[in-house]
Amino acid sequence: MRSVPEWIGRTDDSMPTDACKRRILDRQGWKCAITDQEFRDGVKAEFDHIVPLWLGGENRESNRRGRHVSHVGVVGAADVQSLRSSRLQAEGALMRSVPEWIGKTDDEKVPPRVRLRIFETYGGVCQLSGRKVMAGDAWDLDHIKALWRGGEHRESNLHPVLKQPHREKSADEQSVQAKCDRVRKKHLGIYPKSKARIKSRGFVKTREVE
Repeated sequence: MRSVPEWIGRTDDSMPTDACKRRILDRQGWKCAITDQEFRDGVKAEFDHIVPLWLGGENRESNRRGRHVSHVGVVGAADVQSLRSSRLQAEGALMRSVPEWIGKTDDEKVPPRVRLRIFETYGGVCQLSGRKVMAGDAWDLDHIKALWRGGEHRESNLHPVLKQPHREKSADEQSVQAKCDRVRKKHLGIYPKSKARIKSRGFVKTREVE
């Protein structure tokens, strides 16, 4: 059974195909991504970028969302009725499966589209404090299983966290890691020995000798 490949624009101003627009509306349950109102026949939808291009977003299907046209004459607006009727032709096709992102190195930067997927997977909630990440909040991607404990730098091992709780967690983990390294080195006999000599307090005189 086939999976539908993701639409990717050749240039930053390429417009999504009708099939791509149908998949985006399917993903949203045929509701506006901004107001959550249902798309009804006779209205038009526009498909803008979730992460703007000037912020590093890509012109691709996973970075597009459908919303009600806010004004007349929007470039790329689509008639919802025509999209809904032509959707019946694609009902046999399965939803595409996006391959998991895996970093080539432990310090490789996570692409914006992957950051967005991880953020949406956890509902935009910080996994350390339990607080919703609001607009303007600084947040990071944290490894669920730390790299030094054998964790991998991949999408399934990352979750969103606010910067301040992340700093506190990192500081605690560094202390634990340093202690584990010292214990391991001692067991292997490679921990550096102290160069300081142990001083003897000498012999204690017990009586006077004439």
